[in-house]
Amino acid sequence: MAENKSFGSTSDDRNGLLSSFSTEIDTPNTLSPGSTLIGSVASPQHPRQRSGYSRLTPSPSPDFPRHDRFEETNEGDIGTRGPGQGLGITGEQGDSDTEEYETHDRFEAGASERSLPYSFSSTAPLRSGSQAYHKAKTSDFEGRKSTTSLRSRKSYAEFSPHMTCASREPILKDTRNHIYITLLILGIFSTIFSGIYLGIAIARPRYQKFISDEGNLTYSNATLLFALFAKLIELSFVTVFIAFVGQVISTRAFNKSKGYGVTLAEISMRGWIMQPGQMIVHPHAVKYAAVSLMGVLALIAALTAMLYTTAASALVSPQLSWSHFTDRLMQADIKQGFADMTSIMYQCQTPVRNDASGVLTKFQTCIGPEQSAQSLNDFSTWLGNWTRWANASGGSDDLRRRPPPYSLVSDNTTAVGQWIEIDNMTVNSNNFNRIVNNVTMAMPHAGIIDAAINKNNSILQPKVNDGFGAYNIHASVASGALNVLCAEMTKEELRPFVYTEWPNANKSLDFANWVNNYAPHSEYVPNYGPNEWLNSSIVDQIFGFGPVFGQRRPPIFPRYPTVYNTLLNNTGAYAPLPYRDALYILGGNPDAEGNISTYSLCQMRAFRTPSCSTWYNATSSQSHMVAQCEQANDPMQFQKTEPNAARGNDTTSLLWVDVADSWATAVTLNTGITDGNAANARLVTQFFPTERSFDPQMPSMAEALAVMAGGTLMMGTRNAPVRAMQDYAPDAKLPTETFSARLQSQQYASGPISGYQNLFYVILIAVFAGNVLVLTWLIMNRGLVTDFCDPANMFSLSINSPPSHVFAGSCGCGPEGRQYRAKWFVNVDGEHVFIENSEREQELAENQAKGKASTTMGAAASPIIQAYAKLSKRKSIF
Repeated sequence: MAENKSFGSTSDDRNGLLSSFSTEIDTPNTLSPGSTLIGSVASPQHPRQRSGYSRLTPSPSPDFPRHDRFEETNEGDIGTRGPGQGLGITGEQGDSDTEEYETHDRFEAGASERSLPYSFSSTAPLRSGSQAYHKAKTSDFEGRKSTTSLRSRKSYAEFSPHMTCASREPILKDTRNHIYITLLILGIFSTIFSGIYLGIAIARPRYQKFISDEGNLTYSNATLLFALFAKLIELSFVTVFIAFVGQVISTRAFNKSKGYGVTLAEISMRGWIMQPGQMIVHPHAVKYAAVSLMGVLALIAALTAMLYTTAASALVSPQLSWSHFTDRLMQADIKQGFADMTSIMYQCQTPVRNDASGVLTKFQTCIGPEQSAQSLNDFSTWLGNWTRWANASGGSDDLRRRPPPYSLVSDNTTAVGQWIEIDNMTVNSNNFNRIVNNVTMAMPHAGIIDAAINKNNSILQPKVNDGFGAYNIHASVASGALNVLCAEMTKEELRPFVYTEWPNANKSLDFANWVNNYAPHSEYVPNYGPNEWLNSSIVDQIFGFGPVFGQRRPPIFPRYPTVYNTLLNNTGAYAPLPYRDALYILGGNPDAEGNISTYSLCQMRAFRTPSCSTWYNATSSQSHMVAQCEQANDPMQFQKTEPNAARGNDTTSLLWVDVADSWATAVTLNTGITDGNAANARLVTQFFPTERSFDPQMPSMAEALAVMAGGTLMMGTRNAPVRAMQDYAPDAKLPTETFSARLQSQQYASGPISGYQNLFYVILIAVFAGNVLVLTWLIMNRGLVTDFCDPANMFSLSINSPPSHVFAGSCGCGPEGRQYRAKWFVNVDGEHVFIENSEREQELAENQAKGKASTTMGAAASPIIQAYAKLSKRKSIF
């Protein structure tokens, strides 16, 4: 066998962490299985062995024979062929296919023996390179020289970690350590603010004006602030929980007496939290570590840390959301009586400064176009809805299913009414032996619009929430209602109501002056006295004329209308205000050929009904109002919050008739006095029913007139009383009224806006609980151990520890499989700290016995030994 070369000092890159140390050992040329390794120790300072490993200390003498286990590489270093024998240290083979031999646990030198300070625990022999090569699992490397540089023989012999690698700092740090103080501060911060975030998510506060364009914070600034703190909570939680994992794992690594130890899978748990993708890349680590309590906590921490900002954004950051309906009292400033024409006119805006007929005429002229525009817009929209509905559904003769009334208020608020007090048209017509078309509609109270923006009600308007806010009001207020009753009459039956048919009538009457100049015919038209009721008629029972129905007098028309034309009863001068409560329209009904067949007399009366409530929805761009009536389960129905509210004829408005006169004239329903053939008059007369039931495909005349006049109800309730059911006197002092309402608003608030977001509560709870756990642990332990799970600390620990057979084959590709579950312990040798592997029960028992003696001996002299003794006995539920 070739002579072994002498190895002196080598280059720095081969010396590694070994110190200068000289040792001479003589070995035989060969070493057979079961043989004893014999040599001489030439220095009182000897390299110390690690439990479970054998150190080779070849002599630098030129005549030292080469050991069969090693071969020289081209670089003059030592290469190895067998798996698991790196760095010239033998160890257990575990599941290796190589044969096992017993090796003596001491050196022999001549006739004398000297026991080594560490026992030989390896069962793998030192064998020749060729023998190890053929037994190795990695047979693919046959014929290839190792490119891995090992320490030189002399340098390895000089490595004495217990003398040259003493720890500079203690492994156990007290509460004055800056790392502990930093973690404690972060733990307190994370616990407090994660608790605050959880509390906010549970409380779901609504920020009202605090977060708005007019408040302390704008939405963009508030979102940034909440996101910033959420990120700080996440980072601080990750930091303290990683430290907590490292502390628990490192403490377990010291506890050799209890057999705890740590595994590579457990060490990798801190990476799950920092880089959750590692759980996918290294599934074996999850497989072996996730079943432990600490593994479960680490998995939960990884998941919660990954989703915390998302959870905080869903549950804590302000978002526009609808609140629940809350009961409250709202205030309305009353500025006019219901349908007070004078107040309505003076609200009209006109550039006309002076009118020759006076100020009143100026505003009367102004209100006409406004009424006409609103009425025709409402009517045309409703007819369009009717047409689409009839074409789509085939129509219906049930008034409840027919299109509801419609009106537009202030150009941006849609008002939808409801047909109420529905009776049977066929039954009524048969009872009176004529077509009787009777409908009643209720419209929402327009005063809610002004109440909603009343500052005393403190309702956050949509415009202050970047234009995205909204609110709903369900108000318990009386609704304006309009009854339209039309009856079919013949020419003969109409004679009591037509002036030109009266005896001694002025046959040369100028009909154009009928409305504007009463003087020429005042001598022919009698003035109503206290007990004068004019002529009786066949329809007194239908319309309620005469003293039986409360001194209600019939209308007077100047003439018969021609076909497709209508006339108005503008006989205000002959009906004193207390007795005039309705507007009457007389129309000429066409037959199939377009000739006049019969006449229709329609009565229109406005009143207030307590059987409704008003819904109001407001957004930044448009609003919507709905009258909800005659629903038994409606808690906001006015008659339920105001049981003593007036109803029926007691609520009939006498002031509305003046509004109706102005409206009817504006929409040309009186042009029939001169045969004007107005389009509106033609249209409504075409709607008069031809049968004693509703036409499924076409609206009736009463429905059409009600919708056309619906705008007068909206004008009449704007700034009008919301609770008082009677008219105020013109000179009465108008009060401020309060009413019951339920409010739902869409404003910036914390909390979930969708059902699935409730799942994120688990994340917030878990983070808060984790912070409490870690903070409690930090306070109770009052100190830190060196975190050997930290990559830098682990690298320092590993490179100054003996290699192990357990990781055989992992040097180039990383660990795999069962290597993740092998247990490791942190041990000390004097002031030197290292990590080692142990899997045998016998060795564990020996170490438990030795641990007690060694720690007792060095406790007084060595802080490292003292800390090790303390940590090795520490118990942990983790």
